Amino acid sequence: MTTYTVADYDRIATDLRLRLGFEAQIFLDPFEVLAAFKQRGLITDFISRSDSEMPGLEGHFDVETRVISFPETTLMGAKRGDRRAIWSIFHELGHVIFRPARSRNRSKARSLVERVVPAIVRDERAADSFAAAFAAPYDRSEYTPQTTAADIAARFRLNDRAATIRLAELGEIHRKRHHVERRLPSTAIRFLEEGRSKGHHITSLPARLEAAPELFPAFLGPQCTSCGEPALYDVGSTRALCANCRSNGHRFQDGDPL
Repeated sequence: MTTYTVADYDRIATDLRLRLGFEAQIFLDPFEVLAAFKQRGLITDFISRSDSEMPGLEGHFDVETRVISFPETTLMGAKRGDRRAIWSIFHELGHVIFRPARSRNRSKARSLVERVVPAIVRDERAADSFAAAFAAPYDRSEYTPQTTAADIAARFRLNDRAATIRLAELGEIHRKRHHVERRLPSTAIRFLEEGRSKGHHITSLPARLEAAPELFPAFLGPQCTSCGEPALYDVGSTRALCANCRSNGHRFQDGDPL
């Protein structure tokens, strides 16, 4: 099983934009993208079905026929520029690229099975990660450390939650490309200082502390499975990093604090 990083998804999405002729565009018209997928043979077709035929669903990709079905409300919403509807289309295209073993639905409210079955969770996260990178690639983002989620939402027409999560991913890509060390959130610094004062061996506190702006809440978890220290997990993009050793072994499930 291949594990992809944020940078991997961004590279794959950027390369696909180039191959489809969308490399220069900022906002992508979902219907132009669907037509390009069909023309290049990535999908057989995309069809509209009545809402009654797809109760509770916003999209469905059939891995056997390679046909994407959308309820009328999704396609009508996308035509009006509804950001959730457009996201649903890009999400289904993520299933096309990261082909799941079985057909997948995009539900309006994810069921318990979709939240706990590992294969489904993995497939849905891959589709979401692709959708974010495809809709808002780093090279088209004009990202700087001063960029805000509102900037990303306006530039790429993302909803607020998607823009906030994508902002964190763009920041991660930016830091890696420019070899910038990630600053610890002030909550992490306070937690580590408290641990050191209690006698814990803490190695990740620099001599000169500089806290990052507070972008995400923090989750105080159990001992880190990698370093064994009491773990403060800094939350972003459904991933979590131990503030002591930066391990990303713990992954949040739907329903965890976010």
